[in-house]
Amino acid sequence: MKVVLISVDNHTIGIQTTATVVADAGSEPILFYLPSHLKVYPRVIEERIMQALREAAKGEKQILIGFHLKELSFSRSL
Repeated sequence: MKVVLISVDNHTIGIQTTATVVADAGSEPILFYLPSHLKVYPRVIEERIMQALREAAKGEKQILIGFHLKELSFSRSL
């Protein structure tokens, strides 16, 4: 299974810890660190994420997408 982890705030210890566990289980995760100071991300950022997801899904039956966020960044995550 392919794993993609996306962080939308400046506290990255959660996503890094999860990535280590995923890697130890045998799947190299794809990580995205998005800047927390933007209320809306530029379209190019969204396109890069979508392209990475398409590439990750090639030949995979399952893909897991995880978000690292705080309650205050929930709307930005959506």
